[in-house]
Amino acid sequence: MPSRVYYRRYTAFIPLYPLGVMAEMAVLADALPTLRAKRMYSVAMPNAYNFTFQYDVFIMVRLILVCGRKGTVGLGVGVLAVFAACDLHD
Repeated sequence: MPSRVYYRRYTAFIPLYPLGVMAEMAVLADALPTLRAKRMYSVAMPNAYNFTFQYDVFIMVRLILVCGRKGTVGLGVGVLAVFAACDLHD
């Protein structure tokens, strides 16, 4: 392959990778109210293992960890706005 193709390939990766991460986080943030309302992929107690898992909380923690990384601080503000809009109390 010509060097121009390599250059374009690896140069395009620089803006496209963060864009993909931001798009994934935006989709997860948009899905939070639905996950919370329908309790999708969550396991409630009592069950045979005495274990509970809330998928919406898992996604919130994931968003906070990813958006809190250096270089994605601006996205963290949007995630906090989504958390404020969600009714987190039962």
